[in-house]
Amino acid sequence: MKRQKGFRTGAGFTLIELLIVIMIIAILAGLIVSAVGFAKRRAAIAKATSMVKTLSQALDLYKSDHGYLPGRDAPVDPLDPESNVISEVVRAVRPQYAKISEKDLGVIEGQDELPRPATKEEIDDPDVDLVIIDPWGASYVARENDSKEKKEDWMHNKDFMDVYSIGPNGKDDTANMVQGKDNDDIGNW
Repeated sequence: MKRQKGFRTGAGFTLIELLIVIMIIAILAGLIVSAVGFAKRRAAIAKATSMVKTLSQALDLYKSDHGYLPGRDAPVDPLDPESNVISEVVRAVRPQYAKISEKDLGVIEGQDELPRPATKEEIDDPDVDLVIIDPWGASYVARENDSKEKKEDWMHNKDFMDVYSIGPNGKDDTANMVQGKDNDDIGNW
């Protein structure tokens, strides 16, 4: 019997067919990895937004009860890390005004260091300054503005408190007065 032109007699795939299948699988894998990364970023932003909203509402309740915001005697200086009064906010609003998960609490051991998760003993110790860790591993920032006579240009809430996460880029764009899409801070403004 004569073999017809164009038909294969053996079973299997050619090298080109295998390469095309591998290329298609690689493209699909790349799309999936990209989609997962995008979803993780959106989830982190949603978590930070939720925490900022929770803290803002708790501070509003605190102010209604006490007539002032925590940290009112602290200095306000965007270049001074001590002006971040988040530990005073945590102490003031937790647990009466806001439920904050223990897994989100941290301790800052040194200046210019990211916070580390707080131990159970540290959480129970009233003398330990606790902070809240954002999804990118940094501490949330809280700066009290209500009792200050001079309002700084970088402050968003002139009559309340700026509460924010420094966002995915790890830089305090708010205090550095970065404008527009380059400012990825997530705040209560």
